[in-house]
Amino acid sequence: MFGSGITLRNWSAELKSSKVPTHVNLYDSEKTRAGAAGLDREGMVLIALMSGGDYLPEGIPGCGPKLACEAARAGFGASLCAIGRKDKEGLKAWRDQLAHEIKTNE
Repeated sequence: MFGSGITLRNWSAELKSSKVPTHVNLYDSEKTRAGAAGLDREGMVLIALMSGGDYLPEGIPGCGPKLACEAARAGFGASLCAIGRKDKEGLKAWRDQLAHEIKTNE
């Protein structure tokens, strides 16, 4: 989500008595994009915004990860990130389009 190609998380030791990490979760952005999830960086940003994350824990009321993933796969993350920072009309149009899609599931 922050532009890293490879992310390592959850370093842990195989034995509880050991402090030496032997296991780690590896996330590869290329595999995530090409795999079943089909998510790119912009899509992951949208998921965090919609379903909640570190900066906005509650996300959008009534929106969970499944709906957020569907919106990301539909290209709403990429279209959001393409809007200029000062483009209030573009942001409003994007928001209206997302709201319409959530209501109608076209």
